Amino acid sequence: MPIRAYCTICSDFFDHSRDVAAIHCGHTFHYECLLQWFQTAPNKTCPQCRKQVSTRHIINKLFFDIGGEGEGSSADPECLQNELDRMKAVLSTKERDWRDRLKMLEGLKETVDRQKKDLDSVRKEIGEKEMLCSVLRKQMKYLENQQSETQAAKEEARRLRTKMKTYESLDVVLQGQRAEVESMISDMGVGQAAVEQLSIFCISLKK
Repeated sequence: MPIRAYCTICSDFFDHSRDVAAIHCGHTFHYECLLQWFQTAPNKTCPQCRKQVSTRHIINKLFFDIGGEGEGSSADPECLQNELDRMKAVLSTKERDWRDRLKMLEGLKETVDRQKKDLDSVRKEIGEKEMLCSVLRKQMKYLENQQSETQAAKEEARRLRTKMKTYESLDVVLQGQRAEVESMISDMGVGQAAVEQLSIFCISLKK
């Protein structure tokens, strides 16, 4: 009874229509499947035992006799065992792929959790910065009010100094000697400002 060997990459039985190749670890595959595996796999390893290999280790073509499609009975134990082995190999491949995808999913989940924590941290920092900006705006407004009050106080002080100077001049007019009064009037000059100053003195004396 012929052995129904098959390619563990595509899970198809070997026949005369496709070349069969082997690598130094002893495992056999369709030549096209093996080349495609080497082109797409991240590491050049045996698809079955995962040993490190390269394209130089490929035996490009094997020759052996394979029984025809009509030989043997579907109920033959050996055929059934070969089919069972093939199905087990397919199942093993699927389980390995599932584990790889599960591991990838767990890695993505960890990445998402880490990025979520980073996002929460950034949001917290933004909230703190906004609170600080609010406090600084209030302080700035307070300082602006203080500056306005200071400016008003300066204006009031200047007005009081002017008024005090006027009172001092009036005191000279009322209490001083003639020479002092004449000197003060002479210092005023003859312009419009002097006239206004004398008017202020006259109005103040009336009061």
